[in-house]
Amino acid sequence: MCIRDRIIPISRKEVFNALNAQLISELIDLIGWTSSRSVAKNNSLKDSNETPYFRALVLKSEGKHFCAGADVNMMRDAGAASPEENRRDSKRLDTLFNSLWSHPCFTICCVQGVALGGGAGLLSCADHVIAEPGTRIALSEGKLGILPAVIGPYVYRRIGSSQFRRLSMLASRIDSTEALRIGWVNELVEDKNNFEEASREVIKNLLTTGPMAVYESKKLSLEFDRWTGSDEDLRAWTLEKTSEMRESEEGQEGLSAFLERRTPDWSPESGLFRRRGVKMVPEWMKDAPNPFDTVLVANRGEIAVRIIKAVQEAGLRAIAIYSEPDKDSLHTEMANQAIYLPGDSLSENYLNSEAIIEAAKSSGAQAIHPGYGFLSERAEFAEAVKKSGITWIGPSPEAIETMGDKISARSRMIESGVPVIPGDEVAIPDDSDHLGTLASVAARVGYPLLLKASAGGGGKGMRIVREPKMLRTEYEAAAREASAAFGDGTVYVERLLTGARHIEIQILADKYGNCIHLNERDCSLQRRHQKVIEEAPSSAVSDELRKSMGESAVLAAKSVDYVGAGTVELLLSSNGDFYFLEMNTRLQVEHPVTEMITGVDLVQKQLEIAAGLPLGISQDSVSISGHSIEARIYAEDAKIGFLPAIGKLVLWRPPSGPGIRVDSGVKEGDEVTVNFDPMLALSLIHISEPTRPY
Repeated sequence: MCIRDRIIPISRKEVFNALNAQLISELIDLIGWTSSRSVAKNNSLKDSNETPYFRALVLKSEGKHFCAGADVNMMRDAGAASPEENRRDSKRLDTLFNSLWSHPCFTICCVQGVALGGGAGLLSCADHVIAEPGTRIALSEGKLGILPAVIGPYVYRRIGSSQFRRLSMLASRIDSTEALRIGWVNELVEDKNNFEEASREVIKNLLTTGPMAVYESKKLSLEFDRWTGSDEDLRAWTLEKTSEMRESEEGQEGLSAFLERRTPDWSPESGLFRRRGVKMVPEWMKDAPNPFDTVLVANRGEIAVRIIKAVQEAGLRAIAIYSEPDKDSLHTEMANQAIYLPGDSLSENYLNSEAIIEAAKSSGAQAIHPGYGFLSERAEFAEAVKKSGITWIGPSPEAIETMGDKISARSRMIESGVPVIPGDEVAIPDDSDHLGTLASVAARVGYPLLLKASAGGGGKGMRIVREPKMLRTEYEAAAREASAAFGDGTVYVERLLTGARHIEIQILADKYGNCIHLNERDCSLQRRHQKVIEEAPSSAVSDELRKSMGESAVLAAKSVDYVGAGTVELLLSSNGDFYFLEMNTRLQVEHPVTEMITGVDLVQKQLEIAAGLPLGISQDSVSISGHSIEARIYAEDAKIGFLPAIGKLVLWRPPSGPGIRVDSGVKEGDEVTVNFDPMLALSLIHISEPTRPY
């Protein structure tokens, strides 16, 4: 067939193309590969070698029958195996159907003979089905005492509720005429010898349609299928999509061609679409000193989804990376392209800077956004990205390194006039008596005190010491934990402020010396030194105190020539004094709570700053609108000390309504594993005007 389509064959004709584990896996791989080589995923009609990307995909089979369904021997063996093995087998089948159903190309299925069970599921996932008169289709599972459950959602969407219910209960075969009547089949041909000609005609018509409009139409239906928000939110979303497509180069070409009574030029030679090496940037970036059109998101889960949304809303392409446990995750589905990073450990994939940079190069990404966690605060990674010629969306390696070490950060704050908690560094050689040194430092600092790892964060290497007799034990525990987590057992001693609030100041800075703060977040409600609830603004911060804390945060950022979005963390004592705690040189988990009260999209600002644009916001223009609270939603089991609760996410219904925002990296049916942090989502509410107590 033509170079713009790809044929995927089902070849197991000796058993009527029944789907066994090997064939299913091969089809999944082929469908995944064609997806990665599609026009939609690459936002381009051809690659750097001038090879056209795919716009259509044709699924056909060899022999007398299309597909007799899943191999009965395979299903029997799976049913007799362990529950875990049985579910794994079903998961493999669902991956096949879902990957075909959501494929970015226009999909055509050519059906002859019988399409039973899983075969009926395959054609239900296609966009266009061509059949011969002798075709028979059935949801035959009932004849075997089982259910068409895995294929059910796809068949249900294709033929509707009443037909699915009737045909699944009867489990009987229907002929091609009946299948055509109920919409299971779209076209009949004389016999299977006419499949190629019929497919060509469909593809010929497809090529008169805007390449991205095809993909966006499919995404539209997928969005409708999954929508959990209000009707008002849906209407607003469709308005945005309509405006987006009208403003696109493709939309402008199609509308202009209609008015000029000519055929739109959507050929690979038109120059309309982005080619590798040529930056097709959105209007807001046209005057940027460092424009880019594609961003690789070096992360996963909730933050990857958040950034991918922002990147795409900004008119840019988003590239995702993923490991084996994440192959069916939401962030890979949303991205324009997803690149697999092999390996069983984090050091081999999400912490593998070389592999990530190579993924960026191979995908044509000109910028990398690290999100939070993983490599986001690794100065050596930021340096490697810059040396590779790729734009780093974040502060300089020097700023990351200085603020990443509590000792150097403290020294810099003292020099800059930012108040710090009384404290001292303790680096004790292995062969020395550490108790004497510790006691001397502790006496200067005063009890109660806090032992903190100099090189890290996240609550690791941190111990409270309330009296001298606990000093040795807690120091050894903190140093041991710090050494294991960060490779550095250096411990910092500082006075413990009891009853203090944990206040964060969000800052933004550009490369032209402009630096502002976006007010505060109160993150005092914590568990195991990890934040669980955040709110903005803080009820404990007056206007005067807010101004003073904000100015100190700006001083802290300017002391390291900070560029980008960052957070200065402060401790607010009960007497109103505040002290520098640390600076996070990245986007924070809780950044949405600040966005809710200020109306500033922090990720969009990160993109603008990385492109070399000025900040575009003055301190005077920053205001507070209402009040916002954010809660972190975890998959945890309260009965076993809030340890991760692993398993399938059977039901997922995020809240919706005015003032509600949910940032999530999961979808219904996902598996919660031990591989990653069990946080599922951030749930926020924003009240425009503060409520008054009765």
